[in-house]
Amino acid sequence: MANPNKEHYFFSDQKYICFLTSCQNAVRLTGVPEYSSRFSRRDFTQHQLLTLLLFKEYLGAHYRDFVQLVEIMGIIQEQLQLNEIPHYSTLCKFSKRVPATVLNQLFRKACSFKTEWKNASSVVAIDSSGFTPDSSSTYYSVRTGKPVITISKRQSP
Repeated sequence: MANPNKEHYFFSDQKYICFLTSCQNAVRLTGVPEYSSRFSRRDFTQHQLLTLLLFKEYLGAHYRDFVQLVEIMGIIQEQLQLNEIPHYSTLCKFSKRVPATVLNQLFRKACSFKTEWKNASSVVAIDSSGFTPDSSSTYYSVRTGKPVITISKRQSP
């Protein structure tokens, strides 16, 4: 499957390859066996299917659309060592066997690996108070020395 004429991708420049590598590392650390049973068909490992599920969630695609994308992404196939592309029903049935909490934990772990590798940490604060940053009390504006901004509504005739 290796193509000698393909352009080499640099890990730091490709966010999808970066996330895929993070997913693979997160799945390896979980200790999930490669196959669920010794009687498994062995077409795909559980590691490959878990990584594909996490990548599908990262892209926000539906199962059918995601499988079509993987078919045209040769670099993804090489990264996951896929000899064939799983049918969308394979991914759907596998996702039903894996608890949602496990998928959420793996997704968070993969995202944390990605941010650690990129050395980019961002802090987000969500304020649900309903107040805008420019509406402050008179006491607060006097204490901080910031002027009070008053917005007057135009009155209709």
